[in-house]
Parts: sequence; structure tokens; C-alpha cells
Amino acid sequence: MKRYEKDSLIRQIYTTFALIIAVTLVFALLFYRISFLSLRNKESRYMTNMLTQVAQQTEDITASIQLMGTTIANSNAAFHLLSETNMTQKLEYKQSLNKLIAEMSKSNPSAEDILLIDLQGKVYGFSSYDYSLASQLNQKYNLFSSAEYTQGFTGALTISGSTYYAYIEPVYEKGVVSPEASRKLGSCLILCSCDPLYKACGNTASSENSLFFILDTSNQIIAQNQKENQTLDPEIIHSLLTRDELSFSEKINGKSHLIHQQPSLSDTGWKVSSVVPYSDISSDLNKVRLIAYLFFFILFSAFGILMRLIMKNLTHPLLRIVDFMQHDAYYALHHSLEIDGPLELRNLAGSINQMLKRINELNRTVIQNHARLYEIELANNRAQIYALQSQINPHFLYNTLNTIQGLTYLGKDEEIRTAIGALSFVMRYSIKGDEMVLVNDEIQCIEKYKQIIDIRFSRRMQISISVDDSIRNCKMPRFLLQPLVENAIFHGLEPRPGKGTLTLTGALVSGSVLHFVCTDDGVGIAAEKLAALQAALHDDTQVMREQNTHEHVGLLNIHRRLQLMYGPAYGISLSSKPGEGTVVCLDFPFEPEGLSVREANGL
Repeated sequence: MKRYEKDSLIRQIYTTFALIIAVTLVFALLFYRISFLSLRNKESRYMTNMLTQVAQQTEDITASIQLMGTTIANSNAAFHLLSETNMTQKLEYKQSLNKLIAEMSKSNPSAEDILLIDLQGKVYGFSSYDYSLASQLNQKYNLFSSAEYTQGFTGALTISGSTYYAYIEPVYEKGVVSPEASRKLGSCLILCSCDPLYKACGNTASSENSLFFILDTSNQIIAQNQKENQTLDPEIIHSLLTRDELSFSEKINGKSHLIHQQPSLSDTGWKVSSVVPYSDISSDLNKVRLIAYLFFFILFSAFGILMRLIMKNLTHPLLRIVDFMQHDAYYALHHSLEIDGPLELRNLAGSINQMLKRINELNRTVIQNHARLYEIELANNRAQIYALQSQINPHFLYNTLNTIQGLTYLGKDEEIRTAIGALSFVMRYSIKGDEMVLVNDEIQCIEKYKQIIDIRFSRRMQISISVDDSIRNCKMPRFLLQPLVENAIFHGLEPRPGKGTLTLTGALVSGSVLHFVCTDDGVGIAAEKLAALQAALHDDTQVMREQNTHEHVGLLNIHRRLQLMYGPAYGISLSSKPGEGTVVCLDFPFEPEGLSVREANGL
């Protein structure tokens, strides 16, 4: 630190800017890293929850299929149909079994076809089912072979672009003592559509390239969220087979992916998994990253411009001042210091020149000092006016945006458009345009503000504006009346239960003064606070203005602006009674077309 303080001013400036840029970059990288990790963890939790839901839905679907197969296989109708030799009796048992199957199929849309197959390979089909579909799948996968398919769920069966799976339940003869001694009569085969499984996977993806899928025991796709893609990258299958973790990261085809998997399902042995590219996880940060790049470009450009301005307007002029002061007294008395730089340094150079000239020209120096002090005071007055004029109540902006957000949830598009349009008008009016406007322009701003208040408070407040037409084309300071109305609503009407009324009137009095009165029937101002506020209005000291008056800073803002523009004879006066309301009066000079009062005063 001591070495830094002893360095030259130029080196200190370069070092400071370098440190600022380095710290900014470090914080930006930390922010990006933390944001990415947060998104990854959020995505991981989402995928885990979705996998659990898909696994539960899959087990529910397969359990209902299993229950259907067990019920049919253990029914007396199925036993007699496969064991009976009399064709008439067989027909009766088939009809009875057909009724049972029709009843059970109403609650299970997965079943596409239900068949009974005896040991000789004879197939018994039932009504309302597509027997030809089972026949096509049998030709391709030999489903009716009792030796190949004994009991349980098969894997994925694909025919004509559609995916199916089957459940096989053996049918044993009745009346034996032990299951081991039971003689197998045949099998019940339920051919199932994968559409319910696709539906279970369909609403799980959190991004365009997220993949949720169910694999059978042969690692073939049973169902997935992207139905048009029926194949998986072999590297994904390899990762699922070689990794035991339920959640892990894997690089596939040169891109990193986040992979989750559930343990094998108990009744089928199938596995539910998901794969999400890290590029999808970080896609939400792309806009942030683009904004960050733009921000850094602007920031570094601003730093460069600022450094150049500092070097040109501060460092070099300071070095010239130091060089001038190092000359002897004779040189200083017979030369003047000329500085091309900011106002402060030029004032400093002028002060040095004037101080030197005072030795020979005291009277002239005094006059120059008075003129300079007057210019400085005018500049300060202008600066204070601009600062006071630029104050915008953040509560108004915050509450209005909250109101618009609420309207979006309610779907009130017309009111949203009205609120946004009115807010845009008020914000644009408050920060852009001439300092002096017409009274009619100010009234239009209040009308827009009234639209926002009507939406926010559901027309609980009645705002009436009555301004003489004769003064609507008079000139007045911009954004003066709206804070007056806002103060009355925020501190008077909003805390008041029930409906409230606010009246704004304006007229020309005494032929030269614009007189506005804002009256509300709100809660009023407590006597102690009213006394402090009135004292602050009449006392120009900063301490008095800040004591106990922070709730009515808008009134003090308006009062201070008017006094800076027109003098202490103008400003705000107010009266109030708790529970009855408040009356605020505003007075400032009448300004017709042409040279205004404030322009005549040099403001």
C-alpha cells in the first residue's frame, strides 16, 4: 500500500483500473459458475423426480397387465376352454371368458389383444381385438412358442413402425394338491401397446434434446419421450451398462451429458433412464452470457474512454499546474496559468491567476470573485433542480409492475395494455423532454397516472381534475403536479378504509400566480408530523428537511424546486386534520409565451 501511495498518479490510475477489471472478471466467472451449478442441480432434481414418476407409472401399467393375465389364467372358463373336448362346451366357455375379458379391458387400455394358446399351439382369440396383429408378431417373434416364452413380460416387439410388448401367464389344471404337481394346459398371452408408456414419458423433457426412455432387458427401447426416434446412441447404452451410479456425467460424441437411471423395475426388469446434454442445461445462461459479453464490452470501452478523459482532463492539467507552481515568483507574477481541462481544474487555474493578480489589481480581483461565486451558485441551483426533478418514487414503479404481474395471471390483457401504456407515458414524461412544459401536458401525465391508480385499487379512489382552460397553455416546471397527487394517494387515501376522493384544481390568482390545490379526504397527518413537515418547508436547512419528513419527501422536493426557480416567496403550503384529510396548495408565477420568469432570473 505504501509503495502504491508513493507511485506516480498515472501509475496509480493504471493500477486501479487493472484491479477493477480483474475483480470484475473474477466475480463474473464465479457468478457464471455458481449459476451453472445451480441449474445443473435443479435439472438433476427434476430428472430424478421425473424418472421416479415414470417408473411408478410403468409399474402401475405392468402391474395391471399382470393382474389381468393372472385373473384370466386362473379363471374356470380358461381352464375348461383348454381342457374341454366337447366343442359345444368349448363355445360356451369361450363366450363366458369373452365377457370376463371385455369387463377387464374397460379399465386397461394397454391391452391390444388377448389370446389363449394350448400346448398343441392352437390359438383362441376373442372379440374386439386385432387377431391379425398377434399373428404378425408371432410370425416375426414366435410368440406362441411355449418353449421360448414361458411366463412374464417380453421386451420390445416392433411391427409396422409401432412398438408392443407381451405378457404371458401359464394356465394350469385345477383341483391338484400342490402347484408343483399341476399340469400346464396352455398360456394366456396379452399383447400390449406401448402408447401408455410413451404417454408416461411424453411430458418429462425439460429441454428440446432431453431424452427419457424405458429399456427392456435386451436394452431395446420400450418407450421414450421422442417417439419419432427409435434408436439410441451405442455410447449411451454402454454408459448405462458400465456405470452403477444413479446419476453421473458422461461425454458422448465429444459432448458432455448428464445421465440418470433408475434401478431395474421389479416385475419386468426394465430400466428407466434419462440423458440431457449440458448444452441444454446451460442454454438458459446463453442470454445472460450474451448480456455479460455486451456489458464487459461496454464496461471496458467506458474504462478506456474514462482513462483517456482522466489522462487528458485531469492528469495532464495537474502536471501543468505543478510545473507552473515550481517556477520562481517573478515568473508567476508575469505569466498566467492556462489550462484546457474540466471546470474544476480550470477554476483552480483561474483561482491561481486571480490570486497572483490580486497583488496589483485588488479591486478587479474582488469583482471577478463575486461574479464567479454568482456563477457557481447558479450552477449549483441548476444542479439541485435537475437532481430534485429526477427523483421518481420507486414504490410507484414497484407497485405498478407488481400490479401488471398480477394482471398477467388473471389474463386481463386490456388492463395490462392500459397499465403498460400509462406507465410508459409517465416514465417517459418524467425523464425526457424540456424542463418547462405546458399545464395541459402536466394534466395529461396525471390522467395517465390516474389510469394506473384505477387499475391498482379497482377504482376505490375517485380522482377529479378541474383546471381552468385559461391556464392550460401556461408554462410550468415539468413533473410537478404528479408527485403531489401521488403523495396524497400514498399517504392519505391508500391507508383509508373504503372509498376515497381526491380533487385537483388549478386557476390563475392575482393575475400573476398559478394556484393549484390538491384536496383528499384520507387519514390526514398527525399533529406532530404536520408541525415537523411545516417547519421543514419554512426552514431551508438540510437538517430540518431530513428530520421526521422522510414520509413526505415528494412535497419537500416540489417546494425546494419552486424556491430554487422562483425564490422563497413561492412553494407549498399545507393543512391537515387527522381522520378528515389534507389540503396542499401550490403557488408559482404565471409564465405566458415568451421569456419565462426563471429565464429572466438566469436559470
